[in-house]
Amino acid sequence: MTEEEKAADKEKSGGASAVMSIGVFLGVALAIILFLWLPKTAVNQLILHTPISDDSRFLRSLLEEILKIILFLGYMACTGLMADMRHNYEYHGAEHKTIAYYEAGEELTVENI
Repeated sequence: MTEEEKAADKEKSGGASAVMSIGVFLGVALAIILFLWLPKTAVNQLILHTPISDDSRFLRSLLEEILKIILFLGYMACTGLMADMRHNYEYHGAEHKTIAYYEAGEELTVENI
């Protein structure tokens, strides 16, 4: 490989690294917004605009967690609409089934799993 080719490869890998860094940052930011900020803000607004008691920590936590579950299931449903992601989910489920059969001492055959 010539020095010019090495420099071009290094430049390409640097660009890919920057894109991956941006993707990781956006993914973490989206997770924080969806699963921390949004439920807390929504429940606070609900409590402010309804006669629900503000001092009920249990009710506040319950409502936040229900909203988080709904958001997570909605996220899974939306990503499941993409063919590649649906394929990943199917393989992931098969991995869990395989491990469960292996740990139970069952024979690992396609029919069993």
